[in-house]
Amino acid sequence: MKFKTFLTLQAILLGAFGLGTIFMAPLVWSLYGLSVVGDAVFMMRFLGCLMFGNAILSWYFREVTDEIALRAIVGHGLVSWLPTLVVMVIAQLDGTYNALGWSNVALCVLFSFGWVYFGFIKRDYS
Repeated sequence: MKFKTFLTLQAILLGAFGLGTIFMAPLVWSLYGLSVVGDAVFMMRFLGCLMFGNAILSWYFREVTDEIALRAIVGHGLVSWLPTLVVMVIAQLDGTYNALGWSNVALCVLFSFGWVYFGFIKRDYS
């Protein structure tokens, strides 16, 4: 997979999930077996804004060619997705989410390994 394709995929998925969380937090998270009410709605919308912001960054990162900037982008991806993967696996194993939560774990695996791949294995960002 090319780096640009990877970032495009990340931008689309984060953008869709982020917008869904911003505008329909209770509905989106109820699909995962969570009851999002009160202050939790604010927090979920806040996290949706962060996801959407990362989607926009991913979209613009696709055109970066500077080697130093690319290393910083990959570093950001690594420190964002690897801990997210750990948190999601723990939450899923603890029963926080219903079975649909495994789809989020799968996405975290995809993006975590993608960032590891581009950070350590394929360092060609063309």
